[in-house]
Amino acid sequence: MQRPLNWKSNLHWISPWNKESHRKCLQALSAAGYNDVLRNIGENFGFDGLACYHIAFINVSHSAGGLIHFDVDKTGAKGFAMIVPSILVNGNGTQPELALQSNKNYEEEEAETPPPGRGSLKYHYEMATMMGDAANHATLSVDYRVSKEM
Repeated sequence: MQRPLNWKSNLHWISPWNKESHRKCLQALSAAGYNDVLRNIGENFGFDGLACYHIAFINVSHSAGGLIHFDVDKTGAKGFAMIVPSILVNGNGTQPELALQSNKNYEEEEAETPPPGRGSLKYHYEMATMMGDAANHATLSVDYRVSKEM
């Protein structure tokens, strides 16, 4: 389990520790039908194959705003970070949880609310967010501690 050091949140992510646990995570995703998602992505983008090099499960119940960052860059539009929600607050909650910015000239700053030029996204079940090269994003300010949700 890992946690960002300088973020004002209780965000944690859990990733497979070794090759065998990574393989088991991929098997579980396959059993859940995730191969269909990957097949559609590959067909839509005209890829010959796909590889998953990192899996993480992220949990947060409160955040004063995460650090704007990107997960992949300079892949020639062939690398992606994908967020697939599995648990949502009150079946969905009401406010956006993710700040997005496509400008490659990003500044490291906290995202309490999206400033001008930046959008926000509300997570929904059965909808993934796929971000490519230098797609800047951050967790928006949320606080679900009263309802004990994440």
